[in-house]
Amino acid sequence: MKVLALLPAKNEERMVRWSILSVINQVRRPDCFLLVDDESSDSTPEIMKEFAAGFDWIHYFRVPGRRERNVGAGVARALILGVRFGEAACLRDWDLLIKVDADTVLERGYIAKIVERFERDPKLGIASGFPVGEPPNPDHARGMGMSIRRDVWVEARLKPILGWDSYLVFKARMLGWRVRSFSDIKMFLMRPTSVSEGSLHRGKFKQGFTSGFLGYPPFLLIGRAARNALSYGRPGVFVAMVAGYLSARINYPEPVDPEVKEWLRMYEVGRFRSFASRILGP
Repeated sequence: MKVLALLPAKNEERMVRWSILSVINQVRRPDCFLLVDDESSDSTPEIMKEFAAGFDWIHYFRVPGRRERNVGAGVARALILGVRFGEAACLRDWDLLIKVDADTVLERGYIAKIVERFERDPKLGIASGFPVGEPPNPDHARGMGMSIRRDVWVEARLKPILGWDSYLVFKARMLGWRVRSFSDIKMFLMRPTSVSEGSLHRGKFKQGFTSGFLGYPPFLLIGRAARNALSYGRPGVFVAMVAGYLSARINYPEPVDPEVKEWLRMYEVGRFRSFASRILGP
């Protein structure tokens, strides 16, 4: 498989160098590695250009200025434009897209192991490794280190939206592809996802907002928020997720993709019924 790796970053001068080095030091390097600068105002562009000048398989691309406000569009927009540039500049016929976060270090065998899983399973559409120290969830791929088969990228038609990674996962499943994360393929986060209660609540507000934006059923969101609050032992998590959900439904009453909304409703209702039958019995 031909691999296009893409690292989008905005003002990540303290961490991006280590993320780039983790890709350079891979046992199986990507065929093209694209460093996407999302309008950084610090030294991130200079760091990226330094690496691009030193390796002929690494390229630098700066995202052009945004002309319109589109909530949560940053990362997704950088991905969409970055892939277009990568196809024109270095690898038109790629088979697998690997998105690397600017605050994430990949284990040396990450790309080799991911490629092997895709080659072994022709119905695997999206996959990722798993961050060390976090509980595994084999049925959901993480945005950091997310690997996307070309057919899924073409069929899903990613939009510049908040929750782009969830959108791709749901869309891939709707189209009949498998989605997995593999706990034996490691990623290391240089920045904790929740370093304080304040950042945890902001993250859960965003999670609730994403659920509302994608058309998640309200009664299932409430259950999900309650489960998260119990898991973290913080009632504020429930409030944050519900508030985020309501904010999305008020500001964006129409779902981003009606087909995804209907599929998501059926999928989650099916999961709920399966769970209830296991608890209550036949």
